[in-house]
Amino acid sequence: MEEFQMDELQEMIQMKMAEYDRMIRMAEDAVREAPKGVLRVTHNRGTVQYYRREAPNSNGKYIRKSESRLLSGLAQKDYLQKMLPVLRTAYESMKEMMLIYEPEKFTQIYEEMPEGKRGLISPLIMPDTDYAAEWLRQNSMEDIKIEGPDTEIYTEKGEMVRSKSEKILADKFNLLGIPYIYEKPLYLEGYGYVHPDFTLLNLRKKKVYYLEHFGMMDNPEYTVKTVQKLETYEKNGIFPGEKLLLTYETGSHPLNMKTVENLIQKFLL
Repeated sequence: MEEFQMDELQEMIQMKMAEYDRMIRMAEDAVREAPKGVLRVTHNRGTVQYYRREAPNSNGKYIRKSESRLLSGLAQKDYLQKMLPVLRTAYESMKEMMLIYEPEKFTQIYEEMPEGKRGLISPLIMPDTDYAAEWLRQNSMEDIKIEGPDTEIYTEKGEMVRSKSEKILADKFNLLGIPYIYEKPLYLEGYGYVHPDFTLLNLRKKKVYYLEHFGMMDNPEYTVKTVQKLETYEKNGIFPGEKLLLTYETGSHPLNMKTVENLIQKFLL
């Protein structure tokens, strides 16, 4: 599937607008607090001379090079005064783009096509529901299978999972409409096949994440295997906090749902 990440453009614009707004306010404050006057620079017999001009058409008052704070203050003020209109123009341009940019129309056109035509069309940008269904279909066509968990723990979707914590996670993803596949095989060079507890799709970004839940971290042997597994992920370019999401628990410290909710908000919605 070709991945068009249109909503990321909105996110990038919003981030840039926030950055420009911060710089504008910082520059305006600095200009207000800057020394009065304008820095005039002349060159005389190979040396640079500085003057502070407070009235138009005046040569200004000579500034000694030892007055470095005054010199840098006036120079910085000149720079910021030139930057401010550029920053304001960039901010207003992005603000205008946010007003006219309507990414929902990209999928709306396809969704409003007559049903008879829609089945004949390969949309440039799929609606989220269609994209999720296609992603699940393609990722379910997997030759490598594993034995199912030997438990009587079922998710709301009717899947059998290995622990109550995995059920909680699966049901949370299902409730929030986050597409996932349970224990889909993943080949890691130097290790072989692993089966991440969940392979997840961020529909907004069209990006895949893996989530591993480590449920026996108070077991020394289990912990050693966990470290080895994480090192193998990293050797394959899959790093925690980037594409690999991690949750933990011990016998005395159950799965922290606040942590889970933070991971979901940051990476999956």
